[in-house]
Amino acid sequence: MPSGKLILVVGPSGAGKDSLIKGAAVELRGDGQFVFAQRHITRPHDPKHEDHIEVSLADFWALADKGAFFLHWQAHGLSYGLHHALLEDVRRGKSVIANASRTIIDEARQLPCKVFVINVTAPDSVLAKRLVGRGRESTNDVWKRLKRRVALDSNHIFEIHNDSSLQEGISAFVGLLRRLTDPKSPNRGYTVSTRASELVQQRPGPRPYR
Repeated sequence: MPSGKLILVVGPSGAGKDSLIKGAAVELRGDGQFVFAQRHITRPHDPKHEDHIEVSLADFWALADKGAFFLHWQAHGLSYGLHHALLEDVRRGKSVIANASRTIIDEARQLPCKVFVINVTAPDSVLAKRLVGRGRESTNDVWKRLKRRVALDSNHIFEIHNDSSLQEGISAFVGLLRRLTDPKSPNRGYTVSTRASELVQQRPGPRPYR
């Protein structure tokens, strides 16, 4: 098995996944062990938000049919893909961090590499405020995103409660990434509070998540 890791960042819309990933990429830019994935998405490119690769729906499926993606999924009327080049980074011993869907975790765990999942959460009131604030969805779309629920088990799940300031969230996220890449760190799932940026709960068994 490759020595690298695939670290999937999941969670409901508005939890702050893109902001945490962008902030961590800045803080860890001098650390060559981390690779921050650039996704292929059938959405216009907007540098204010995620720095993704814009692709048409026809081109997306042409790439998928050729096996260009090792993971791809559909959500909120869009298609998302992670290119095989990222898996090559894992094979070379890198830790690849990718914003992903909660629905593809089981599929990802079938890959021939170590896979960890960071579930970013926040109260519904915080999610709603962030979704409205980013101005990307209609009121109806915001409501649909808030209603979406996906159950997760706790096997290699690491949870961040991202309900405080952005900098506290980034600090907690970076600290967790460093723990996951530390060979001496245990692989059990746990929860990190952005308010304290520290371990607050061990979770031995499965439970549902938003």
